[in-house]
Amino acid sequence: MFNFKELTELLNDTKKLRDQFKQQLEGFENTLPQDLADNETIYDAKVEGKPLDLDKLHEDIKSSYEDTIESFDKAIQDFEEMLSLS
Repeated sequence: MFNFKELTELLNDTKKLRDQFKQQLEGFENTLPQDLADNETIYDAKVEGKPLDLDKLHEDIKSSYEDTIESFDKAIQDFEEMLSLS
């Protein structure tokens, strides 16, 4: 069981992580799908004759950031509710 201080610290740490992911997403939104072509893994896939769909990959990465941020927001809401009951 967490005490008030530990929950508060956990809440603050979660907010910091969420904010870091938001900043990374903002930076990634300036990335175009073709910018991913310089990535070594993508280059290797192309050489092996299994080219990746850069548009889909770009959307998957963006979606993953958004899903993670949403999870952080949910956790923050849960922590805030627990703290309000303390």
